[in-house]
Amino acid sequence: MAVSCQSKDRYAEIFNHAVRQSNYWGNFREIPLDRRVSKATPELIDYLQKHSGFYHLDTMPIQSHEDREIVDSVRLVLKELPDPVQRMAAEKLVGVCLVHHLGASGFAQSVMVSDGQELGAFVVLDSESIAKTANEWFTWREGSPFARDPNTMVVGTIEDDAGDTQLNAIRFLLLHELGHVMQVGERYNPSWHVSPSTVSGSSHPYFEFSWLANEKAYSSRFDGYFGLRDHLKYYTNSGGALDMTQAITAYEQLQQTNFATLYGATNPFDDFAEGFTSYVHSVLGARPYRVELIRDGRILHRYDSCWDEKRCADKKLFFAKLLGPNSNQTESSAATSSGDAHDNIEVKPPTIRR
Repeated sequence: MAVSCQSKDRYAEIFNHAVRQSNYWGNFREIPLDRRVSKATPELIDYLQKHSGFYHLDTMPIQSHEDREIVDSVRLVLKELPDPVQRMAAEKLVGVCLVHHLGASGFAQSVMVSDGQELGAFVVLDSESIAKTANEWFTWREGSPFARDPNTMVVGTIEDDAGDTQLNAIRFLLLHELGHVMQVGERYNPSWHVSPSTVSGSSHPYFEFSWLANEKAYSSRFDGYFGLRDHLKYYTNSGGALDMTQAITAYEQLQQTNFATLYGATNPFDDFAEGFTSYVHSVLGARPYRVELIRDGRILHRYDSCWDEKRCADKKLFFAKLLGPNSNQTESSAATSSGDAHDNIEVKPPTIRR
């Protein structure tokens, strides 16, 4: 019992930490979006270290040196976001902070007002992880669930040769973290702070596309024939839990689902973040998204963006409504009706709280 109480106290310390309170960030909406970028404060480092300790993570975040090039790159990415994404980010993103030894490329966490309502979120980027070009970083991420094999590799492409830059690596990563930010305070998905036992899928239209909730955990609607999903572990530096020979099976199983990416199949929150990222990247940005499994120089399997496939049609419609030309309208005017049940989902941009 003592251990249980101690664990609860440590969780409460993290959950109620100063950096998770909106007053810590001040009137962030008065600050231009591209000026909300800085190295992490001592208070944020304290939060991240306590978070890492509580969840028994292998790394301990520390303050990064002021890297003007990376700061300027993040600011440029924020300035060049598509208009609907920029509008939504301006309402939700309280700040972007840089650290070392995060244990992942990026991290997002919600902030609350005094009554506990989630208002927005901050993003933390690992300045070491993003010191790669776009395709180098994406190849590393997509290969991380699989044990290293000298003869077989996962090769990812999210930019053509001309666009294969560090700036575009930051762009893709930041889009993913913004995909988490966009969920905060909205009903597309449940909050990542609530127990699955309290979640009703019908109350969360995006969640309902792919997920089920029981007393203790989330499961996907496809687990009957996506047996490798539970074994997908990203961001492992020493190689993942799956053998590289299982990569083809994993992608073949993925293509029987409506998940946009393999990473998105890991949980409901990354499902939304990855769907958002892939849609903005491939549909709005007309940029490549390709994963190739190569053995001894021969392509064994190729996975491309799913947005032109029937399996992703419902999610494509969802993001088209969320990010379309009328994305600044009200929920009722953004929603449309048709014969398909999922066409009746109601989609709205984040509520503006001035």
